[in-house]
Amino acid sequence: MAAAAATAAAHLLSTPPSASPVHPPPHARILCAHRTKGVATLSCRASLGPDGSLAGLAAAAAAAPRVEPRGRPYLREHSCLIFPPSPRGRRPLAVVKFLGGAFIGAVPEVTYSHFLKLLAQEGFLVVSVPYNVTFDHEAAAREVYERFHGCYGALLSSGLPAAGLSAMDIAELPLYSVGHSNGALLQLLVGSYFSEKIPKARFRGCSIL
Repeated sequence: MAAAAATAAAHLLSTPPSASPVHPPPHARILCAHRTKGVATLSCRASLGPDGSLAGLAAAAAAAPRVEPRGRPYLREHSCLIFPPSPRGRRPLAVVKFLGGAFIGAVPEVTYSHFLKLLAQEGFLVVSVPYNVTFDHEAAAREVYERFHGCYGALLSSGLPAAGLSAMDIAELPLYSVGHSNGALLQLLVGSYFSEKIPKARFRGCSIL
């Protein structure tokens, strides 16, 4: 009995072998996009890179599983998501350029899907622009400007045949900018940095959320 107790005590007092520490990846990650009872959800875990940037978020978001509902309500064009007005072929009231917030704005089809579908149901042609999250706001504004106007130019030249819209249906529509959180900041910066390139005749206003 005494020998067994001594053996147990020695085991408890001994130092267990050290395990290699598990370090989180140096970039922000988005994990576990999934659907629960018909509702798309997104679990997030984020960390800064060694240089303090968030540049890895977009790559992580692109690699994360994406849930696209059956009969998805959007189309992809020039890295943008387009939510056409419903029903199909309905002439839009206006074009809405939408930018989501930091982190969640990288996957607007998941995080803002309900809001964007409501705008489309009200008759708006919504162009949502995913963007890379970074503290270099000028670079982010330039990325948003280039992505949106690449998509917008394609709409003006070719229309949106998949939604039953011609270029003429879109050409004279007013343009509104809507942004949430960091997306609102970028909308203002795009309007400042590229004011000479934005078509004044179509631009009607900016909504900050």
